[in-house]
Amino acid sequence: MIHVFSKDGVLLRSFGCDSSGTAVWDGPWGICVSGQFVYVTDLDGYNVSVFTTTGDYVTSFGQHGKGFGEFNTPVGVCTDLDGFVYVADFNNSRVLTVLISYCMILSFFYFDFPCQYYQLWYNYCI
Repeated sequence: MIHVFSKDGVLLRSFGCDSSGTAVWDGPWGICVSGQFVYVTDLDGYNVSVFTTTGDYVTSFGQHGKGFGEFNTPVGVCTDLDGFVYVADFNNSRVLTVLISYCMILSFFYFDFPCQYYQLWYNYCI
């Protein structure tokens, strides 16, 4: 569950549960707030969930595995000013990079050890 507090410590809102009160994550770990979006990695759900800063669900991406768009223990997440989302994929020993533009995930690419570069372009609407 994500709790949003004011600077004075007052709880403003919470999100991360469905209408029945069940958590939407199996093992939330990393979080990044970037612009109007909140990105949360899910260790045991093997994905990244995207919400608005007001708590509305936008999308999620990823599944269990070691291929393109797949995670095996996503632990960290951050973004840059160009719209890239970087996900530290611990048990796959890599950083997976996702380019999200408007409603499209445009590409997944990553550096794998020892320093091999892979890229696959998608036309996948989220």
